Amino acid sequence: MAIDSYLAVTLIWIFHRATFRGMFQWDASNALGDAAYGGGWGTVALGMAMHLVVSTIWATAFVVAATRIPALLRQPLVFGALFGLVVMLFMAHVVVPLGHAAKFPQPLPIFINQLVAHVVFFGIPVALVAKRTLE
Repeated sequence: MAIDSYLAVTLIWIFHRATFRGMFQWDASNALGDAAYGGGWGTVALGMAMHLVVSTIWATAFVVAATRIPALLRQPLVFGALFGLVVMLFMAHVVVPLGHAAKFPQPLPIFINQLVAHVVFFGIPVALVAKRTLE
């Protein structure tokens, strides 16, 4: 997935705020709490699976919406960007707070990085694939 690759490069090698294992163990910790960090590669795999499932659900929601609102496909860059923003905000302010994952402060550069990840590497690709698939 493009978003995971982007975040791996930026969070690990540019911002030095995560490790590959830690990124996905954090995802798993939303279900398992701190125990996810002691689970080794099994919890990495769980976190990857959780992220894939959630991403697939979001992408499916966009496709369903696009079948009902054709305008979403006429402007995939605009609506894909808005979709990515909505996904980021909903995940950060609704889903993650309901789970067990640790909440970290997000300085402005990290917030912008998350915004780019969700808009450019998730929302827009989902909209472009939906346009190509549905038209």
